[in-house]
Amino acid sequence: MREFAYLQQYKLWMAPAPQKIVITLFLLCVTVGLSLNIWIGAEKHGWTSGGVTDYYRGNEERMMFGKTTMELAETTHAHLFTMPILWLILGHLFVLTGWPTPLKGGVVIGAFVGMAAELATPWLVRGGGGWVWLKFSAGYLMGAGWLCMTLVPIYEMWWVREATRNMRKRRTG
Repeated sequence: MREFAYLQQYKLWMAPAPQKIVITLFLLCVTVGLSLNIWIGAEKHGWTSGGVTDYYRGNEERMMFGKTTMELAETTHAHLFTMPILWLILGHLFVLTGWPTPLKGGVVIGAFVGMAAELATPWLVRGGGGWVWLKFSAGYLMGAGWLCMTLVPIYEMWWVREATRNMRKRRTG
């Protein structure tokens, strides 16, 4: 039980330098991965509603084949294992920041909702093009949440000044 009480008081800025370096390198890799994901999306479907619809449903005029059930199942299967693990790690690191608890909860839950919708939308878009708006909304929500969960910990580990730390200490008791 003591460990949980300690974790409520532990913040990333308290971490020793080697731990900060490991966490920072991991978060930088995640940031590069998210950036690559944005680029891949732009290459695959151009981030347009027509491009997304054509990518999942196909377009005979453009000689594009729609995604089969098996292709969507394989992609969903792989992403359903990896995305929640990444969300779990990012969420754990983010809750160790000095942000107010309700704000942290909002970011973590928002990122999860975006991730869940991102996993579902290929199926929805393939079933009917009217779901493209959700594909974009899910991507923005997940992307904003994951970006926040990567950049805020890096910032707080390396640039939160002692005065800010002391001010936060006084507020939390």
